[in-house]
Amino acid sequence: MRSFPLLLAASLLACSILHAQKSESFRFGMKGGIDFANVNGEDPSGNKTGFVGTTLYGGFFGEQRLAGSSWLKSELFFSWVDEWHFLEATLQVRQELNGHFSAFLGPKLDYALDKGNPDKYCEHKTWGLSLDTGIQYNIFGRFFAEGRYTFGISKQYYDSFLDINEGQKNHLRFGIGLRF
Repeated sequence: MRSFPLLLAASLLACSILHAQKSESFRFGMKGGIDFANVNGEDPSGNKTGFVGTTLYGGFFGEQRLAGSSWLKSELFFSWVDEWHFLEATLQVRQELNGHFSAFLGPKLDYALDKGNPDKYCEHKTWGLSLDTGIQYNIFGRFFAEGRYTFGISKQYYDSFLDINEGQKNHLRFGIGLRF
């Protein structure tokens, strides 16, 4: 059952690639960059706690023109925080502001690929929800850079080793991408 989301994501990506070959209003590509993750939670006595980590992220995206300068974008990323590994799927609306800048906003679904490290008494819920927003800058041609912030909505993390209960994962990410 845990392989179902991976199979679904691979199928959607394959369909997107096939669709892209016959439509000029559909584009796909890949992106990646640096991820400054921040997990906020509470310790057992109710005081605020958490941790900050820096890692890399990467993945693929597809975008369909809605009308004029508006696009519907879906993304599939792999990321990790400490010993937690995630598959992240976003659905965003991207609005071109001018020839170089775009802004985007939408929900992100986080799927935990593992249950943490039982030796350190950490675990988390399999599914989480976030809100993703950011700015994209078209460098030249098919290359772009972006900055994004993700607000964790779900209380997804429980780590007794780090004294984190009901932790929420937030991200500040800076990356580059290529449209095909």
